[in-house]
Amino acid sequence: MRDRVRADRSDGAEELAQFARSAEAPPELRAVQSRIDRGEFTWEQAWTEDVDDEDVRRLRRSARTFFADVAAVFETAEEIARAQGLSSDEAADLAFQELQRRKEADHG
Repeated sequence: MRDRVRADRSDGAEELAQFARSAEAPPELRAVQSRIDRGEFTWEQAWTEDVDDEDVRRLRRSARTFFADVAAVFETAEEIARAQGLSSDEAADLAFQELQRRKEADHG
């Protein structure tokens, strides 16, 4: 089973797995990675909803919330950029600055 898990890791999956094992990873991510490391399922199965598991559902909810927040930050940055006559690149810079500010605030 371990070989199958390794074979499924491509396109950044190994980097995700390394991060998921780190102290910086959210608990939802670490919990799912631990289960993957034990061979219970793969990342592909977890993301394609082939796994009916509370840890996976919790991670999906957390990921949806995170990505919705990121999308809202980019949308707000685009609105500010339009109002100020800024370029799309400048809007992206505003969004990344806000995301960095939030990250720093969360991690003190």
